[in-house]
Amino acid sequence: MVFLSVTEDRGFDEKKRLAKKTAIFGCLVLLIFAIFGDFILSFFQITVDSLRVIGGILLLAIAMDMMHGRKSREGHTPEEVKESGEREDISFFPLAVLMLAGPGAITTAIVPMKTADLVSFKVIVLVSIILTFLITLLLFRMSEQIHPCSA
Repeated sequence: MVFLSVTEDRGFDEKKRLAKKTAIFGCLVLLIFAIFGDFILSFFQITVDSLRVIGGILLLAIAMDMMHGRKSREGHTPEEVKESGEREDISFFPLAVLMLAGPGAITTAIVPMKTADLVSFKVIVLVSIILTFLITLLLFRMSEQIHPCSA
């Protein structure tokens, strides 16, 4: 729904282009954090255990909001939607970074890569990220068929 709302004034071809760029950017951001997250954490002297705790709290807060039927607190106020519609290219920010590759997704990508002992498990994590964004691309491209807007 957010994708539809921030792209409502754009043509079909523009929406397809934005969907593709957003999925590619989001996937690249998560892959970079999955692969280099350990170095980033070390640079800022953050332990994986503290990242697990913060990530768990963040995911718990999101789950509680979902369970109680509240809208996301990440915020997509009418002003933000209007501002994103005025931007030339919204594929990187706010769609890819924040909406798709936000703090929860980044935590979810870093922790399994850091704790994995086997290379095969790390490959599975990376392939999972890629598959997730392929599905996201498909859903964004079919968003108008999935949720038809009343004219």
